[in-house]
Amino acid sequence: MKVFSKFALALMLGSVAVAPAAYAKKEKAAKPAEPANAAPKLKPSKAFMAAYNPAIDALEKKKDMVLAKSLYPALKAAATSDDDRYAAGTFALNLGSQSKDIAIQKEGIDLLLASALTPAASRPVLIFQKGAFAYDAKDYVNAETLMKQAFDAGHNPTNTAILISNALSQQKKYPEAITWLRRGIDATIAAGQKPEASWYAQGANYALKSKDNVASNVWLKDLVRADPQPKYWHDALSIFARSTNLDLQENLDLMRLMRSANAMNYEQDYGLYIESADARRYPAEVLVVLEEGFAKGTIARKNVTFSEAYTIAQGLAAEDKRTLGATEAPARASANGYQAVLAGDAFLSHGNYTKAKELYELAISKGKLLDKAGADQSGRVLTRLGIAKIALNDLAGAKADFAKIQSGNRKGIAEYWMIYIDKKMQPAALPAPAPAAPASK
Repeated sequence: MKVFSKFALALMLGSVAVAPAAYAKKEKAAKPAEPANAAPKLKPSKAFMAAYNPAIDALEKKKDMVLAKSLYPALKAAATSDDDRYAAGTFALNLGSQSKDIAIQKEGIDLLLASALTPAASRPVLIFQKGAFAYDAKDYVNAETLMKQAFDAGHNPTNTAILISNALSQQKKYPEAITWLRRGIDATIAAGQKPEASWYAQGANYALKSKDNVASNVWLKDLVRADPQPKYWHDALSIFARSTNLDLQENLDLMRLMRSANAMNYEQDYGLYIESADARRYPAEVLVVLEEGFAKGTIARKNVTFSEAYTIAQGLAAEDKRTLGATEAPARASANGYQAVLAGDAFLSHGNYTKAKELYELAISKGKLLDKAGADQSGRVLTRLGIAKIALNDLAGAKADFAKIQSGNRKGIAEYWMIYIDKKMQPAALPAPAPAAPASK
């Protein structure tokens, strides 16, 4: 089986499994006959040696796998002491490895585990390998049991925990799979290493299969923290939107983040953006977004939905811009801060972030942020104030505004925006030094 190095969550969160055999390649090969400075001094029985000598001669000198395999059953039957079992187990591992016979390798492991002479340090490796064989045979119950034994014995806690998680997921034990996945990630971090981004995607997958939207978004946030690639931003924000009952205004601010993260990868992303923005409400913004999509080739002008929205936005944008300035004076004069919110939204949609920031701050200072239906719009104002500040490169100020949002869907949206800010605040990686010029002769 193959290790999944990529994760296409955008299309569908499917079953993600990592093959133990592939992980085992990263482990040191189990060679219990030659553990470092700990090889036991064997005293095999005469009866065993009578069967062992011709078999080892066939394996090592003659390189005759067929002959060695034909002699192996007698060798195994003659192994009656710990010394015999240790030698027989080592032989079986070598024979099975060279002939690619997993059944014989498994017998070798059992013989070594049955011998009191097998060093303690080798036992967790052997148990792990036995669990790997069980996993590859789709015996996930035994794989889980054996790998837990290896984990408890101290064998490579990172890989072992991840593989336990995979074995549990194959049994649809998703909550337990999540627990073990987190253990593997924690062990990786504790070892000073970077967890694989796909592990966070797996966690989100398991949470979604458990219908735990809260947990899935915890994992998705971890995913974009670990690897802020546009494709992961797309996956995280798309799933958040699908798992949360967002209204159009909330959706709009989520799509603004997707656009900022360069994660507008599909036609449906543009469809959701222009639906949320509405060409009749924010024509200038819809026009810019559609033109970007057309230029990238992600959406086509011949698509009726996009062409109609473009025509509407194009027809309204100029007039909307002409009347924009007239919205400011009434907003400043109104006792209700919501008037300033509406004006700020209009300026934001036109990319006038300085004026939008002023109006949002004015709205907050008035202390009344109730819309016509009496609903509090504080979260909306703080979100958009943060967006304006990001555009003005006041990242610390923007993060402080997002941090004030502590309830409802807006809280989840703000958390994603703060992750985005944290990534923007990280110093850019320095370019690699140019190679030195060759010395002149």
